[in-house]
Amino acid sequence: MSKPSLESLFGQPDELPQAQCDSSHLTSMAERCLRLREKAEAARQAAKAASDQADAADLDLLTAMDQAKMKTISLQTGEQFTATTRHVFSLPPKDEPERRAEALTWLRRVGAKELVEENIHPNTLLKFLRERLEAGKSINPLIKDVELKCLRVTKTTTA
Repeated sequence: MSKPSLESLFGQPDELPQAQCDSSHLTSMAERCLRLREKAEAARQAAKAASDQADAADLDLLTAMDQAKMKTISLQTGEQFTATTRHVFSLPPKDEPERRAEALTWLRRVGAKELVEENIHPNTLLKFLRERLEAGKSINPLIKDVELKCLRVTKTTTA
């Protein structure tokens, strides 16, 4: 069975209604496309600005909570903000092959052989190393460990 041709699906170009081929109609369509693209770009910029403001507000709240030695704050509307710490780990970069190989050897030695066989997915490495830390075990100093303070927002339900 053969595939239908474009012509059989949409007709020949000369079969299009003349109104759709009129240059003023095409100009109007192009102007509409331009206005919608500009509107979409403005919306993207506004969303980026709002996201940046929210990030700054999160940082301000985290700093204030830290200074007040508060881990949690609850709002009357039911939302709860909790200050948490998240670890982000990274191996030495590929352009430092000796250091990277040493870190991978250490991972194999401490039980992560299956993670190291081909490629390590960042989330899998994160889970393995986080569990090591939670168990009170050390992390090889070649593996960079950055602690990030962040806010977790939850909504409590009232029944």
